[in-house]
Amino acid sequence: MSILYIDNKLRKLQKEGLLDVESVLYKRSELITKHLNLNQSPEIFMNYFSNNFGKTAIEINGARNLIKYLSQKYLLCATSNGIFSIQKIDLKLQN
Repeated sequence: MSILYIDNKLRKLQKEGLLDVESVLYKRSELITKHLNLNQSPEIFMNYFSNNFGKTAIEINGARNLIKYLSQKYLLCATSNGIFSIQKIDLKLQN
């Protein structure tokens, strides 16, 4: 079972209303630590992952110029199905 499979399976259960976000995060951490045979608790992994996941960003070539151009003509808004605290970090990295 791959990590991508684990994530997709849990997201599907969330979309079906069978798991809430916190349950998805915990279960994912539990399954990944088991899958990778890590010798740490799911809570430690989940905290480390959450605190470090959004610390890198890869800018798409030309995206900054496009945003500057569009922002002069339109009100721009961002939306995501990601975790709010991580999305805030992502946006700050792009400034």
